[in-house]
Amino acid sequence: MLVLVGCLVLPLSACTTAQTLALSRAINAPPFRAPTPEMQKLCDEHDGMKIYRTAENVAGFLDRMVGLGAQDDGCAFGSCVNVLKSREYRFVEAAASSEFIQNNPIVHKFNRLSGLNRTSGYLGGFVEKPGLYRFTLEKPGHPNCRIFERWQAFKHPDMVAQGRRRLDFQDTCIATWPIENFSARYELRDNKIRRNRSYGVLVTFVKQVVDRNDQDTMAEFREHIIYFKKRDRSVYCPHDRETYLGWAITKVLKPAAPLGQASSKNE
Repeated sequence: MLVLVGCLVLPLSACTTAQTLALSRAINAPPFRAPTPEMQKLCDEHDGMKIYRTAENVAGFLDRMVGLGAQDDGCAFGSCVNVLKSREYRFVEAAASSEFIQNNPIVHKFNRLSGLNRTSGYLGGFVEKPGLYRFTLEKPGHPNCRIFERWQAFKHPDMVAQGRRRLDFQDTCIATWPIENFSARYELRDNKIRRNRSYGVLVTFVKQVVDRNDQDTMAEFREHIIYFKKRDRSVYCPHDRETYLGWAITKVLKPAAPLGQASSKNE
């Protein structure tokens, strides 16, 4: 603080670059570090996850969430892939849009060490063309795991050349099944509410679990964030961490028995 005060009484040119930058940030920073009244009202009304009803013995679901990636990007990492490798659910249904395919062109690379002609691009979503898909976890060698194995060869050519597999897929692979229509009863949805304000942008991220039979919302997660114009730190809701429930699908859609155990599947 003394450095900034000294900088104020001197010509700006007498300050160091760091002092000038610090002074500029102090002058232009937003006048608050807590939620605005508008945001606080949103936080009080709904922050975190509210569960209205649950379903038991669920085998899988339809994932229509956008998240941080592109919409309808097949079996993306962070959602579909993590769900499958956890082995809590048997399948995930998702779409692959034409936009996703166009924005992820095929790339061929030849690795001198392994001698493999590697292919990337749309393989990140484990699809080859736009359409509707069901993704399941199968044993290595399954014919529908062909795209997954090509992806693994591209990402880890030396490991594959040595006959090894990724640690998280030692005895499994992701199988891609083209389908004509989605059949999962439950659906994950994603939305974002953006509000432009003088100090920056107030954003509400909304995630929902919906029963497709009656379109009833089973659970809803809301997270409110302020992004300042001056790129100062963001502000989140000061929720009570003892009662706050983050995004947790398994608390709403109770998974069927793990792979290898018998159960009646509620899709």
